[in-house]
Amino acid sequence: MNKPNPSSHLPAPMAISAYATRPTRFTLFLREFLPWQLIRFAVINLKIVRMTLRNERSH
Repeated sequence: MNKPNPSSHLPAPMAISAYATRPTRFTLFLREFLPWQLIRFAVINLKIVRMTLRNERSH
């Protein structure tokens, strides 16, 4: 386990919980892979459309 930076202004328990991990190679790949981004874009937009349609039906 990585120890918090001793020069940090946060108390030790908070410094540990504020620690950010580095993304894996696969995560970085998915962030830059255009076909995956298009799929995620479509899924998120379909969820938004579904929520909007549900809201409009309730009125």
